[in-house]
Amino acid sequence: MRRASRTDGNHTEIANAFKSRGYRVLSLARHGEGVPDLLVHRHDVGFKLVEVKMPKGKLRRQQESFQAKGWPVDVVRSAEDIP
Repeated sequence: MRRASRTDGNHTEIANAFKSRGYRVLSLARHGEGVPDLLVHRHDVGFKLVEVKMPKGKLRRQQESFQAKGWPVDVVRSAEDIP
């Protein structure tokens, strides 16, 4: 069952932080079903799937299941977590 999409309070801040570091950013947050919040790309880094969480936020079961299927996902809680 698809859960209603919502974003964490720091979603926009983190998306903007990626952009300020030269990444292109596509929000996937509305997709639901455990799909990470962002797809980011920078030429020297490549593509990354990013799950945005508040500092003490935990992954939901669907998000854990998505990662367990072999999808590499970076969990980012603040701009300091971005390379």
